Amino acid sequence: MKQFKGKQLNLWFLGAGILGFIHFACPYFTYHRNEGGLLGMILSGILILTGTYPEKIIPTVKKLYRAHKKTWNVLFLVIFIIIAAEMTLMIRGAQEQETGRNDPVIVLGSDIKPDGTPTEMVVNRLERACQYLEDNPDSIVIVCDGIRMKNGMTEAQAMKNWLIGHGIEENRILLEEKSLSTKENLENARQLLEDPEQEVLIATNAFHQYRAQKLARDLGMNAKPLTAPTPWYVVPTYYLRELMAIIAQFVL
Repeated sequence: MKQFKGKQLNLWFLGAGILGFIHFACPYFTYHRNEGGLLGMILSGILILTGTYPEKIIPTVKKLYRAHKKTWNVLFLVIFIIIAAEMTLMIRGAQEQETGRNDPVIVLGSDIKPDGTPTEMVVNRLERACQYLEDNPDSIVIVCDGIRMKNGMTEAQAMKNWLIGHGIEENRILLEEKSLSTKENLENARQLLEDPEQEVLIATNAFHQYRAQKLARDLGMNAKPLTAPTPWYVVPTYYLRELMAIIAQFVL
């Protein structure tokens, strides 16, 4: 019976590792290459190795754990607390608040396909911004990102093209084409506002809102969230990436 349970556990490790690797690898090798996908593939690879060579890995792990049991317990507790705290902040940061009418909208940049069309994640941001712009006809929108594709077009220009194609007048759209990060998105967008202290809405996905809002506050901006959903197939990739980014933001 013990032997059967051991084999069953090995299969769980192997199956979970293979499924995890596929789930992280598919976005990574298409349009969502980032640290979250890389970390996910590494963790999945560890599960695959554990399921493939359990007789070598599991006894070694048990030996290391028993030799430093208290240290490992403290480490696991600290990791759990950090992840729980970050997830709480991310969930709270994505909750929309009451906003005024006709506020400027800042759409943060992200992945664009090689043909110049936004990925589903960026489309979700643009759709959320478009909905607000339609309801508030005096609002302007700033689309951000200076990363250039092979055809020379910036991601900001690709987002502008999408908005125009969905009925938003060109004179309501401002381009911010110099930034290469979320912080630079916000810094440069702030300079395009008539009043840098006026209330603005940040359109981005739920996982990204907390960090975007904190960066905006650090820059002295009066920002509120305009939250878009995240496509299910990239949720693990981007939440892992964001967990690391929030830690880096606090440490650096």
